[in-house]
Amino acid sequence: MNPFGYPGGGRFVHQGDPLRPWRFPGHRNAYVLVDDMVRMYATFCRNFSDLGDLDHAGHLVLVTGRKNHGKSTLLGGCAAYLQRRADLEILRIRAAGGPRPRPLPRVWVITVGGLRFDNADDRERYREVTGYLMNRGVKLSAGSRVAADAAEGYAALSNDLQKYNNYVVVLLPPIDTLQRLSDHMRFARRRIVFLAESSPALLEKLTTTAGDDPRQIGAALPKDLTDFPDRYFFHMHVGPLKPDDYLRYIRQKLRKAKSSVQVDENAVNDFRDQRPDLASIGKWRDILNEIFESADLDRLQHEHFAPYLLNGDQTWKALQRPDGDVV
Repeated sequence: MNPFGYPGGGRFVHQGDPLRPWRFPGHRNAYVLVDDMVRMYATFCRNFSDLGDLDHAGHLVLVTGRKNHGKSTLLGGCAAYLQRRADLEILRIRAAGGPRPRPLPRVWVITVGGLRFDNADDRERYREVTGYLMNRGVKLSAGSRVAADAAEGYAALSNDLQKYNNYVVVLLPPIDTLQRLSDHMRFARRRIVFLAESSPALLEKLTTTAGDDPRQIGAALPKDLTDFPDRYFFHMHVGPLKPDDYLRYIRQKLRKAKSSVQVDENAVNDFRDQRPDLASIGKWRDILNEIFESADLDRLQHEHFAPYLLNGDQTWKALQRPDGDVV
């Protein structure tokens, strides 16, 4: 078995797609978070540990970072975490016994708009949300079903969610403008959580103003995101792999897969030093998947990384002593 392959989920998901742990339970075990993602996920969990907090404010969560740095992976984990909070609340209610004055809580996770914002307006994306809910038997009022625009619709939907003890988590396409960010802050209402990641265009705009310091990137975001008393904006940032993350990721994945493959640490470190341009979790995962797909390994070593070095076999041979150790 390839420990770095996509964990599956039917004919509509493929290698390289973001993991969907809220929909496919097998994807949860495939998660390996390293460095920035570990810290950001832990921070998210601390801030969203009480599902009841969603009863009092709408939420917009934005993850910034460059391509392949793990933004979608982090947001998928956040969506699944909110689902698990509802599951734990159900277990608590059932363990307590006694009468149940209201329906048990349910968190619905909905992906809208594909991989990017297109010409579809916000009302059409809102209709994707309500269509998903109605197709699964969620009762919605006429105000939610025939809203004139997205802002009116989400306000009505919030009331419906309160009535039936539902919550909605909406995974948006990458946000490409500051205006779209402000719009979704306005759409956010009680029991509605928007999860979004920055597009390359938006990140370029922010870093042009603020540089690459995550704290300054947060400071460059529109101030009106915090102007709403009944909305909550939460920003996270993920960066490239740190030096120790290359080995840490491999070891955690092999351990999860109960794999006996041995790892030449020097080979991994030499690759890291030779190709700093590939210092992203997405690219690292794809390289390891290709290596393990192409050979039945008992040891991961220099020769397996040769095709990915700038000078291929020449670089690998230059790094090795005759006895197999690296220089």
